[in-house]
Order: sequence, then C-alpha cells, then structure tokens
Amino acid sequence: MSEIRAISMMGRELRLRSDEPAEHLQALARYVDGKVQQVSGKKPDGADPHLLMVASLQLADEVFKLRAQQAELAAKLRSTSRSLLGRIPGSTDPRAPERDALAPAPQQGITVRS
Repeated sequence: MSEIRAISMMGRELRLRSDEPAEHLQALARYVDGKVQQVSGKKPDGADPHLLMVASLQLADEVFKLRAQQAELAAKLRSTSRSLLGRIPGSTDPRAPERDALAPAPQQGITVRS
C-alpha cells in the first residue's frame, strides 16, 4: 500500500505517495541532485528549469544506453544458450541444430582406450 513519503531534493522538501521505501526515494533524489550539480557546477538550491531539463536529458541518456546494453547482453545469452543446447545429445529444443537421432553423439574430451 502506498504511503506519503517526505524526501529532500534540490534544497526543498518533497512529499509524495509511493510504495518504495523512503530511503530508496531519498537515494534517487540524491542522484538527481548530483546530476543537477554536474550540469550547474554548484550544489542545487532551487528549481531552475534549464538545469532540470539538461539533467533530465542526461538521465534519459543513461537509461537508453543501459537498455541497449541490456538488450545486447540478452541477445548474447540467448545465442550462447542455443549453442550449448545444440551440443546436448537428445536436446528437444526446436531451435537446436538437427542431428540424426541414431547417430552416435560426437566424442569430445578424454577418450579411454583399452
């Protein structure tokens, strides 16, 4: 259930309703304050719309780059998983390479000869 949380942001108190813990919301506020400070070169002490817009663009840029990185990693994971499934004898994954069911599985690793 959402509750009213009070946090400090840009030198002001902000009250908002959220399910998130107050500590998490305050950490977000500190992060945004840090972005505004990067843009302005000083500690944020008010709501300059220009500074907020530039900081918002920087935050959006971070989100877009992280989403692209996440998508790239997910694609690599899918590719690696399919490759590994294709090496398992009797794999039933329809995306795995087809193999003759009666043919012996290729031997790899150490072979013991008598």
